Formats: sequence, structure tokens, C-alpha cells
Amino acid sequence: MEKSIICIGGNNASEALNAVVQIKIRKGKAVVTRLPSLTCALDNMTGSVVGNCIYVAGGNRNGVAVNTVLCLNLEDIAGGWHEVVAFPETARVQPVSGGFKKSVFKMWGGFAPRTANKAATLSMNGVALAVGKALWYDLPAPVGMNNEEIFLGGVASVMLSDDRMLAIGGVNRLVFLRALNEQQSDYLRHNAEWYKFNPHILLYEDEKWHIIGTNNITARAGSSLVRMRDTIYIIGGELMPGVRTPTVYRMKLRR
Repeated sequence: MEKSIICIGGNNASEALNAVVQIKIRKGKAVVTRLPSLTCALDNMTGSVVGNCIYVAGGNRNGVAVNTVLCLNLEDIAGGWHEVVAFPETARVQPVSGGFKKSVFKMWGGFAPRTANKAATLSMNGVALAVGKALWYDLPAPVGMNNEEIFLGGVASVMLSDDRMLAIGGVNRLVFLRALNEQQSDYLRHNAEWYKFNPHILLYEDEKWHIIGTNNITARAGSSLVRMRDTIYIIGGELMPGVRTPTVYRMKLRR
């Protein structure tokens, strides 16, 4: 596949979208091409390239949180998107994922919102699906201080190689879960420290998570990561709910 950025679904100011576009740089200019639309409006999901396919999982489908997975074969664009086997258990909104060894889609985190009959829940573990298979299997959650699991919701991630993934930031599981289930009139009135965004820099390698650093700069939610060789650019994100930053940082990785 030619190097490009593929934008899938999401929201504008008024609605969720099903549009898919591919952006390529040619002779210094952006060229935007429409790809097959999703079969539904989809937002707050995760997506990764696995081999020749794009997998998109979870999020809100036509406004409803889901555990469905869509796939687009980049060698058969005309075939459009199709559903593959759904991931187990609850829906996952705002999960994070990666494509490993061109054959496995792995996903962690996300939450199922509160409904009239059920409280909101967080997914701490991960799940994985091998390409062409119909069975998901469990993956461990990252573990921090005092052997407590780290929630991978609202994090940013980037693949470092075909079997290594870096993740930063995200929300605090206890603070976030309480906000999902309890109406708090003063929730947006605290200082940034109160929300306890995750400051850890996490590396998934050798089938498990490792904490390779801790820095308050990475304690943000919904940022973007871009890798250029051994350099990671940390772009934007929220420093606390409703407060976004335009700052960009550069992080060097050394083995």
C-alpha cells in the first residue's frame, strides 16, 4: 500500500460520519481520494492496518456503543467493508489497537457507557483476533504501581515495529468510571491534577506491557502520536476534560 493517511468515520459539529478518505502527498500537495464508505456512521472506535486489511472495532455505531468489527481489504477496495466476528463481552468506546506481525489485530481498553438498565463499565484487558480466524483470545492489561491494572482508555498509540507498540496518556480508571456513572455538577471545575491522567509511557513487547518511563507531559488524553524512525511526536490532546492543548513534543527512544 502506498504511504498515506486514511481517515475513517468520526464526527463533525453536527453528526457522526460514515465517510472514508485517503490522503496522499504527491509533489508536495495533498491528494484526497474517497474510499468505500462504512456500512454505518461510526465514531470513537479504533482502527489498525493488519497485513493488507484495515480493521475498525468498537465505538458508537449510529449512536449506539457496539462490539462489532469491520474490515476493508486494501487489495480489493471495490469489495467494500464487511463485518468479521465481533469481539467478546461488552462494547468498547475509545479503545486502542495495533496490527501485529501482519496477521493479528490486538485491542485494549475502552468503555461501555451507562444505559437505563446497566452501569457503565471499563474494559481493562485486551483481546486479539488472528486474520482469517473466528475466535478472539484474551490479552493482559498493563500493570502499574502496587500491581494495579492501568486502563487504556483515551490513550494514544503508535506501532514501533510489526510486534512492538507504544502507548501514552489516557484517563484514570477510578475518576473516569465514577464520572460515567454519577452526575457530578462540579466535574469540570477541578484542576488538572485532580483527574489523574496517566503519566506512564508504555511499551507492548514480547506479548506483555512494560512501563518504560513516566512524565507529566504524556499525561494527556486523546492526543496523536507520529513516529519518524526513533523519534515520536506527541501532538495535542486534553490536559483535563474540556481543556485541549496545541503543544507538540518530541520524544526520543533509546534501547
